[in-house]
Amino acid sequence: MSEGPLTDRRALVFYALVVCGAIALVVALHVLGPREPQAYEQWVMPEESFAETLNLLFVAMSFFASLALLRRVWRRPTFVRRLLWTIFLFVWLCEEGQYGQSIFHFATPPWWYGAAGKQAFDIHSVPPYGCALTLALVALLTGLIIAEIVRAVRGDRWARLFCFAPALALVSDLTLPVPFLALQLFFSYWLAMYLLFAWGRDAGLTS
Repeated sequence: MSEGPLTDRRALVFYALVVCGAIALVVALHVLGPREPQAYEQWVMPEESFAETLNLLFVAMSFFASLALLRRVWRRPTFVRRLLWTIFLFVWLCEEGQYGQSIFHFATPPWWYGAAGKQAFDIHSVPPYGCALTLALVALLTGLIIAEIVRAVRGDRWARLFCFAPALALVSDLTLPVPFLALQLFFSYWLAMYLLFAWGRDAGLTS
């Protein structure tokens, strides 16, 4: 992807809208959710809650944006990094969507319920496999974030703006009645916006 000029108006407008969207997300979680911590936790945590549904949407947006980028860079040096992003997002999307269960509402297979002891058809919440999967995804994600930071340090000025995203996600989460419950939601939001921005740059829409 080519580096766009720092003063590109389309990119500035996109970034401003992203920041406004993050603020609106914080406000929505404050306004719609109860103030009492225990009630707030019960409001946020269910798989079909407002927060979890938005999280699934943002992860899906990230995956399809990454897939679109992958098709464009398959002959470029960045192909391996984009491929790893796409694999990571595919697994994350499958886990968040419970491999289609949260969308199509099919019953949990008896063999899975017998092995996992839970109704949700996913792996990340089932020990010991869930722990191994989570650690693998966190390790991959950490490596990918470091690669993006290195890219920013090497001169990608727009990537530098999104380097603040993890800190902004953490600060946003800490304003809620129960910290860390919605951290994944804020992170998935910023990641989706970053990948949409990257796709827009590659397609010539923002720079």
